[in-house]
Amino acid sequence: MTIFSKPSVRDAWADTADTNDISDPGNTYAAGGFVPVGMKPPRQYMNWILNWLSAAIRYFMQSGIPAFDAAESYPINAIVMQESNGLIYNGRVEGQTGVAPPTDGSVNSEWDSPWVPTPPVDDATVRVPNTAWVVSYAVKIGTPLSSQAGSVSSGQVPLAAVQQYQSFLEIAWGQITGYKNADLLEGYGGSVSVAGSTYVLRDGSGYSYHSYINASCGNNENSAVSQIMVTNGADNFLRKAGADWVLAQMMMTDAVTLQADPGGTPANGTPGTLVAYY
Repeated sequence: MTIFSKPSVRDAWADTADTNDISDPGNTYAAGGFVPVGMKPPRQYMNWILNWLSAAIRYFMQSGIPAFDAAESYPINAIVMQESNGLIYNGRVEGQTGVAPPTDGSVNSEWDSPWVPTPPVDDATVRVPNTAWVVSYAVKIGTPLSSQAGSVSSGQVPLAAVQQYQSFLEIAWGQITGYKNADLLEGYGGSVSVAGSTYVLRDGSGYSYHSYINASCGNNENSAVSQIMVTNGADNFLRKAGADWVLAQMMMTDAVTLQADPGGTPANGTPGTLVAYY
């Protein structure tokens, strides 16, 4: 089979000819040709024919797909371009004439979207998919992923897609397999140090660091005291200490005086001294 090369770009035949050198032979000759035998067509006719043919070739080489022409009669499955928006349409009616493809991107009874073959399953090439393939393998915008069977792995949801649609993307937590990591929680980042407007993270030793702890519980939960939170004065860590141990530590200081209950005012003591009864 001969493979033809694309011809070089050049002007159409007689493209600059004046009216004395080119003339339309008319539809009579176009339908029946140059008759009778022996007739010598004027050079103006031949220039017009060659100009018409070469101009048509130049047009197709430039556009590839012809624009719709109201004077043309189109067979079913004809392919044309709507010149106003550049969209391609497929003819649906045999012998259709005069009805242009829609200019708003829609389809009608005369013109439809072109059909293309269905790509193979899980095709990842750059070929154009048809709507049957898209419906089978894509989730319609607005469809909650919770309605889909199975689960969604992190590799199936590109990070860029999540960032682009994070304002309305909804994925059920149980549908995400593997590790579940988030940079922010309700807009806040985590911190192992004492930092404002962050949620608390434990460090590698399991410790958490705070400034103040505000408790909203009542002031009358007077249960038995078994442990008291204390610090050692060096590292600021809170540790639990038994009540007896705390009392013993208080007795080891000079600021505490241990006396028997006198039943009244203590017998001795100086101002500022803590007196413990027993």
